[in-house]
Amino acid sequence: MDNKAQDKAQLFATGNTFSLIVRFSIPTIIGMLVNALYVLIDRVFAGNIPGKAGELAIAAITVSMPVTIIIFAIAMLAGAGAGANISLSLGRGQKPQAERYIGNGLVLGVLLSTVIALASIIFSHPILKVFGASQEVLPYAATYLNIMLVGSIINTAGFSLNRYVLAQGFTVLSMRTNIISVLMNVILAPLFIFVFNWGIAGAALATVIAQTVAFLWVLYCFLAHKVPLKLRTRYLRPHWKTMVEIMSLGVSPFALQLAISLVQFVMNNQLKAYGGDTAIAAMGIVSSVSQVLLMPVYGINQGVQPIIGFNYGAKLFDRVKRLLLQAILSATAVITFFWIILMLFANPISHLFGAQNLILMKEAPTAIRLFLMALPFVGFQVVSANYFQAIGKPKHALILSLSRQVLFLIPATLIMPLFFSLNGVYAAGAVADTIATLLTAVFLLIEIRHLTQIHDETRKDAPLAE
Repeated sequence: MDNKAQDKAQLFATGNTFSLIVRFSIPTIIGMLVNALYVLIDRVFAGNIPGKAGELAIAAITVSMPVTIIIFAIAMLAGAGAGANISLSLGRGQKPQAERYIGNGLVLGVLLSTVIALASIIFSHPILKVFGASQEVLPYAATYLNIMLVGSIINTAGFSLNRYVLAQGFTVLSMRTNIISVLMNVILAPLFIFVFNWGIAGAALATVIAQTVAFLWVLYCFLAHKVPLKLRTRYLRPHWKTMVEIMSLGVSPFALQLAISLVQFVMNNQLKAYGGDTAIAAMGIVSSVSQVLLMPVYGINQGVQPIIGFNYGAKLFDRVKRLLLQAILSATAVITFFWIILMLFANPISHLFGAQNLILMKEAPTAIRLFLMALPFVGFQVVSANYFQAIGKPKHALILSLSRQVLFLIPATLIMPLFFSLNGVYAAGAVADTIATLLTAVFLLIEIRHLTQIHDETRKDAPLAE
């Protein structure tokens, strides 16, 4: 183990837990917030295309989301799955195995995303119709989606490599990758959309180019040895056992993204039935805003995951409990703060997406306030679900991750409109968040008791281990 890795291990094992969360989460939060601006930028600029085209462009991006989310699910399977294994391996002092996860995780992501992208391009029109595209929205959606799919393979590779940088605790490098990418998007999107008059095609092309630049940067980080673990060609050969281990820990975030895609499919069709293209566009605004608000929570998740994984692998269970509690409190405080701002300023925030669309601007604030009513609960729910992934318990993580998106949100989306019409679709998100939080609390109480038990047993067997 080289000096960088030794220093990181020493820090993870002995550093002040709250200071570690702050140190490793803040760069990640910044990176995640910057990353969330991708979709936000696309929708803000697309929504400001003059006339009806702005509303149709936002709706087009929204109905394309189930497919782009599936591609992202592949990236999460390979990126988060290998990333969690890398952190655990480093905690156990198994550097060669950690490097095998890097190579195999990259290959897994590229192969799967290639298959999905090609299939989606071939069948893009019927797929988009199933996902709620009207005849008016379909041409916009097909143009946007096909360009995004062409770039999705490189984006998957870049996302995965960036997760492997993060798994080693190099949050600043990870943050730089996201910042470089979004800055490119901010520069190119208005240029392509408004100067070159490429419309929604310009929005997609700007995103793909920005993602390609991010991939080249993070690849350089590995090739230039800016991180302790190496991207070795001998580990690019698929190894079945390693692939299974990656998929085992990646299945929870993978399934969560698939669930989000399924939810988007159900919701788009419910919105189309009860409110038409305007309601779909309004929910697109909700989705963009909520992604930005949730990025601090996901940033805390990613920042604390390698620390929890390392300490759990090193059997420092008292530190694991402390890290979990502090991460939950931090995530809840941050999301509550931003939620208050959102509730107070829902109207002006909505106007960023195209003030000339008067009907849409009237609908969007209502959708925001109803769907995100229970957002303060989500910090606890998301951090707790991620904890189970960090300690190598994918089944628990899978159930809790899916609870918001499948077990509760889909039924609520189908049932509530029967009583409250379009507002019922909007309010389904708050209902699902509340119930999922209660389920998560039960799981976590059981886990804390178990962790306390094995901690006490460890101290009896090795009283001087810590």
